[in-house]
Amino acid sequence: MESKSHKFGLIVKNLTLAIQILFLAILLGLVNNALADSFDVKNIRVAKNGQVTRVVFDTSAIPSYKIFTLNNPARLVIDLSDAKLKAKVNQSIFTSSFVEKLRHAQRENNKLRIVLDLNQKIVPKSFVLPANGDAQHRLVVDLRHASKQTSQVAKTASSKKTAQTKTSSKPKVKQVAKAATTKKPNNAAKKKIVKQEDIITKVTTPKAKAQPKKTPKLTTQKTKPTAKRTLVIAIDPGHGGKDPGAIGYAGTREKDVVLKISQRLERLINAEKGMRAIMTRDSDRFLTLRGRIKKARDNKADVFISIHADAVNDRRVRGSSVYVLSKNGASSEAARFLAKTQNESDVIGGVKLQGKGKDVQKVLVDLSQAATIDASMKLAKSVKNELSRLGKTRKNIEHAGFAVLKSPDIPSVLVETAFISNASEEKKLRSASHQQKLAASVFKGLKTYLKHHAPKDAIVASNTNKKPHTIKYGETLSEIAVRYSVSVDSIRKTNSLSTDRIRVGQKLIIPEA
Repeated sequence: MESKSHKFGLIVKNLTLAIQILFLAILLGLVNNALADSFDVKNIRVAKNGQVTRVVFDTSAIPSYKIFTLNNPARLVIDLSDAKLKAKVNQSIFTSSFVEKLRHAQRENNKLRIVLDLNQKIVPKSFVLPANGDAQHRLVVDLRHASKQTSQVAKTASSKKTAQTKTSSKPKVKQVAKAATTKKPNNAAKKKIVKQEDIITKVTTPKAKAQPKKTPKLTTQKTKPTAKRTLVIAIDPGHGGKDPGAIGYAGTREKDVVLKISQRLERLINAEKGMRAIMTRDSDRFLTLRGRIKKARDNKADVFISIHADAVNDRRVRGSSVYVLSKNGASSEAARFLAKTQNESDVIGGVKLQGKGKDVQKVLVDLSQAATIDASMKLAKSVKNELSRLGKTRKNIEHAGFAVLKSPDIPSVLVETAFISNASEEKKLRSASHQQKLAASVFKGLKTYLKHHAPKDAIVASNTNKKPHTIKYGETLSEIAVRYSVSVDSIRKTNSLSTDRIRVGQKLIIPEA
């Protein structure tokens, strides 16, 4: 009898223990799911023109959200599930846009509400861009003027998607983004979102193949270091063959001197670890302007530098200058690029455009081109600063619609090394030593640009890891560790940190990956 009681007691005890373990596992699973689904809004950016204001929210994971409008006064409300605002809000970025100001509040259940106060009625359109390379996950919200035509389009889209309801005393959801669900999205749903949208914005490099297959979440403590790649720099000596370019007073031909300068620049780049130069032409031969940028894109160039020598009627004018693509040139090129895509399988930022809707294609080209022009400006400033040490330069960066600058996803600059129409500068351009100095100045400008803006998967980026990292608002040690592919512990040891506490403005030495 005692033996049976003892056995029964053991069974009850084991059953109780099993239930406790099961409950603990479920609890831990719920906690892990909550942590996996949560994300931070890390940055807020704005792009605007007369017709559209685009607000971009950089997030640490794929956002789950709902969006709707309110009237009297006009407002746009964005509810983000399991989110926190880590970005510092700068109201000045909304100047000359449809947004008067941005308000936000952290609500119960870890929900973040962002309210955009508007200066007129708008029709919103939103979508999610998954992380790629340097770019984080992004929630993009386009605000269009609510004209009769756009209102009618919105109503038509609403009836098809059943994403709008009439406004009542309690505001209901008027538009629900594709990424939002009534429940927290599971991992399978998240993968589906990324596959459906499949939108990538290229900032500094068009190489999709070399990108990591998966972008590590910021909550991840350990990451596998990815193979570092060599950056491809396209050098474009202007003119050539039947096109001599400008001709100096002493008969110096532009096509000859710019080829020599480009060849010297090529040798400097190829001698640098992590860089490889490709020449659009390496001899005296003719190339079409479109053929030059096609060669750069075919070779998956990360940067495009075109070398020229200027000429004007006034032979007293001298100095060097640097050009980037103008806005008008960008607009016409975007239209051409989209028209061309209708018949060809083309890519931008590593994503095929063929088969995607016209609106998605336009968004891809617009975002990629805006980012490329911004990167081109930074490269141009670095090159101009180095050229100014060598001699006189134009005060500002010049803007023009040169065809060779029109690649929508490769940062591109055109360098006018000197005025070949000026007798003293023509003489310098014929000098081997001066050609070398010009090539060195352009190379130093390129290195300075890449020091701060190289893709993280590039060898030259790892070469600059010893440069102190300045802590920005909202950053954590774990996020910084993921960014540089190093461990949190190695950052602590390198900087003699006893805790994980860091402050804005603090500088950290990043150890080798």
